[in-house]
Amino acid sequence: MWFPYSLPAHWKAESLRERINEALSDDSPRDFLVGFYLRNPVSREWEVELQLEEPEWQSGQTSDGEALEIGFYPSDNSRLCEVMFRLRGTQPRLVLEECYRHISGILDQWAVNYGRGFAISGFRVADLAHDARWRALPHRPSAESFRLPDRQGEGREWLAIASLYREARNATSPDQRLACLGKIFRLWEAGSGPFQVGPEEGEDRLIISKEMLVLSGYFQYRPYYEGLGFSELLPEARQWQEWALQRLTGSEVPLPLADFAEVSQAEALANLLDMAAQQLLVGCLAHSSEEAEA
Repeated sequence: MWFPYSLPAHWKAESLRERINEALSDDSPRDFLVGFYLRNPVSREWEVELQLEEPEWQSGQTSDGEALEIGFYPSDNSRLCEVMFRLRGTQPRLVLEECYRHISGILDQWAVNYGRGFAISGFRVADLAHDARWRALPHRPSAESFRLPDRQGEGREWLAIASLYREARNATSPDQRLACLGKIFRLWEAGSGPFQVGPEEGEDRLIISKEMLVLSGYFQYRPYYEGLGFSELLPEARQWQEWALQRLTGSEVPLPLADFAEVSQAEALANLLDMAAQQLLVGCLAHSSEEAEA
């Protein structure tokens, strides 16, 4: 079963519902704490390669020039594992978006300065005035049963696309995922490579289900996609692929997705395209197997 590796689209409340409701309905300035869990993108460990013996706090500023405090916390291995922010704000999501822009810039600079990888694996938010808390962590799927794949029906073209799909599954950034997945959908749209039938030919058996939308996190953006064919994804797939390719191969480099709302939508769309691409490839392989047996 397909499972998302990116952050869930919805936060998990960790306080009483009444406290959560009070926090969401309050627009007055107050103190918040926001923490980002860091991850090594290669080893997948929830710590990065920066030595830190004790917690350390520094002063900083938001994009509007307001004061904030930044705390750096070590793991049991004396390596940086979490970055905390303390600042004033009016809404949990707005505060998170401000801190996300700040931490993204810090991680970008560290990547250049140290030549190491830095990724965000999750976050937590606390409204101190209302004692309301939220957390978002990656999904941890259960293991599948071991079995060797049925290699019947595989061809060189199918294997090439399968390799592209695996790159998308392994990638940690929406840029790379969307570039790889967008390529797969362009081939399907053209009916080329292993895809002998494109979206304009034959019966439309490839449908976007509500389960796909919810599991990917894209239901909150495009709930009306439920029941539509995969071909409805093509305009958005092309739009995001062009942006991703411009980041990787264009003469100019567009700004990264530093806005948390944009990152969340890009990740959710990549999840939906990921599920759709898997179904396309599985269906293509089954069709090739049937032809081989005929």
